[in-house]
Amino acid sequence: MRHRALPLILMQRWAEGARKSIGQILKGVLPARTFAQLKSTRARKYSLKVLRDNGFLEISRRVVEHCGTTVLRGPFSGLRFSTEILLNIPCAQRLVGSYEKELHPVFKDLDQKKDYEMVVDIGCAEGYYAVGLALLLNLPVFAFDVDPEARRRCRETSELNGVGSLVEIGNYCDGRTLRRLTRGKRCFVVSDCEGYEMELFDHEAASDLRRSDVLIEIHEIRQTSVYESICKAFMSTHTIHTYEAIARDVDEYPELSFLGSDAAKAIEEWRHARQKWVFLRSIITL
Repeated sequence: MRHRALPLILMQRWAEGARKSIGQILKGVLPARTFAQLKSTRARKYSLKVLRDNGFLEISRRVVEHCGTTVLRGPFSGLRFSTEILLNIPCAQRLVGSYEKELHPVFKDLDQKKDYEMVVDIGCAEGYYAVGLALLLNLPVFAFDVDPEARRRCRETSELNGVGSLVEIGNYCDGRTLRRLTRGKRCFVVSDCEGYEMELFDHEAASDLRRSDVLIEIHEIRQTSVYESICKAFMSTHTIHTYEAIARDVDEYPELSFLGSDAAKAIEEWRHARQKWVFLRSIITL
């Protein structure tokens, strides 16, 4: 075949371009909910392969054997996971409390807030935030994820921690669903929806969320500033606090010293240097 004569890098770029083209075609013909589920499921399977091939799941096994299955530090210390879940994710970050440590200031005094009516978690994965916030705030949590495996794990985590009655798990959260849940209410919303935040948090959403506090992980899209668009939508109703990714210091986590040189690898989150989160705090006090 002629392609065999191509340098490897060109073949990789060709394959990547083909995948993107197929993705664009599917996005155009499939319902948004179906496309989102397909994309999320494929991403999870690919991520699992990368984690396994690069030794991260072996590190997770060693961490579970040494540290157990309960979060040791951080805003959700005491949160428990099943062994099966932890063996399929880079679990050291969750267990020692280094996961998204940039956001710890947001959660530091959250348990002192008595005025939230509920929590909405968009992109709940295994339930780190959904179940952690249910435990922290003792409030109803509406958790969403388009990946059925993620929903299963979140349900398992909620039941393991005794908050199954507080956590309601749904599939697809579009703008209409978000507005229906939050309109007129005082909510805490956390979002990690892999690029969909551009469509979800527009000016109309900002109006309905004017009494709520919103924490969004930003996934920038080429030729479009998601961060700037969201800030513009919320600038009249919320104060804007920005957090950027910072490097981890493995010496802060002595629980992982048994890993030796793998300790730094265990808490690596593979974020680019300008990764942002934005915390939108409502300016309405009543």
